[in-house]
Amino acid sequence: MIRVTFYIGKKVFLTSGKYLGTVKTVTLDKNLQKTKNIIIFNDDGELELPVNTIITTGDAAIFIKSDKAKPYANTTNAPIGIEVYNDNGNLLGKLNDIEADNFEVINLIVNNKKYPVDKVYSIGQEIIIINETNAFIKPLPKLETFYPIELNEETLNPPIYQKVLTGKKTCADIYNQYGDLVIACGTAITPEIIKRAILHNKLLELTAMCLN
Repeated sequence: MIRVTFYIGKKVFLTSGKYLGTVKTVTLDKNLQKTKNIIIFNDDGELELPVNTIITTGDAAIFIKSDKAKPYANTTNAPIGIEVYNDNGNLLGKLNDIEADNFEVINLIVNNKKYPVDKVYSIGQEIIIINETNAFIKPLPKLETFYPIELNEETLNPPIYQKVLTGKKTCADIYNQYGDLVIACGTAITPEIIKRAILHNKLLELTAMCLN
């Protein structure tokens, strides 16, 4: 894995030997899931190129394929130095670095401690919030307290829904009529998730979401 700060300050060359400048920073998508571009500065100004044009990165220099590649849009500079809090309001420290593998972000480095990127709850202009204790997520009520539907092999294991839905991911949170979270956004659908949707009368909503 490579850390974002490993790129910063390195000289950038084409394979022809042409010098392009020095890396000023790296940009990522707005959700900090992928590294997108490197920003190079030189005497003529700045040049932004996509990271997938990089061929090799060494201790002193970066070699790239082309200086004509179009950079990715809708990106943000790596927010190195931003304050990071957990969901209980405790300051974890400042973001020291971002660790990526094949341009996919894996960890945020805060005070030399690694936090998996899937633990990021939100990203603001001033702070990042890490979900450490599920303080923002309301626990689910016991399933048996919900609707008095008949539970049998047919209702709990509808083969047609399993065939169509299994393996897909939800694109939004699903709540029951009481406002309790039933299925979180980004959940991979399994037979157990389908059963949960049935028990909460949310199978139709789940199906419509995944087939759109």
